[in-house]
Amino acid sequence: DGGETPASGFDNSGFIYYVLRENGYITCPRGVAAQSQMGAPKEYSDLAPGDLVFFSEGDSAEFGGIYTGGGVMIACLMPGTQVREVDITTSYYSSHFFCGVGII
Repeated sequence: DGGETPASGFDNSGFIYYVLRENGYITCPRGVAAQSQMGAPKEYSDLAPGDLVFFSEGDSAEFGGIYTGGGVMIACLMPGTQVREVDITTSYYSSHFFCGVGII
């Protein structure tokens, strides 16, 4: 399983939580559904580096990451895996885009 610190390893929302808390967002919620509501939603075409980006197969955010620009996010997609760059321009991510949120 994953957690919210480098020592314990990350899960998906734990990575976002850790990065935001390390950058002064003390009130950051822990789950991706709540994280996706931290600010006004942004469309894919309006994403900027530092925005949070969320994806879903339903009607609430299910996983997310931090947009770095150029159609790429950094994320820990599964507990116990490394943080990595993910191309979000693929058909899967394009069709499952939920929202972006401008935070950083």
